[in-house]
Amino acid sequence: MCPLIFDSWSCYNSTPAGSIMTEPCPHKPQLNFHPNNTSWKTCREDGTWWVHPVSDRTWSNYTTCLDIEDFDFR
Repeated sequence: MCPLIFDSWSCYNSTPAGSIMTEPCPHKPQLNFHPNNTSWKTCREDGTWWVHPVSDRTWSNYTTCLDIEDFDFR
């Protein structure tokens, strides 16, 4: 079980090993985030949060928060 974690933008609850936890995207209009989209974080099979290979830190995926249609318009 991955433990509760706050990543500076969202709080992800404890999550069963081998699953993905989703949270609503944070309200960040300056980043063109769409509030109806969801971010996600992966809990690995060993009960630890996935770590990004470059930063060597736990990583939450906020790329799905970007409002592509509005971004393309600008």
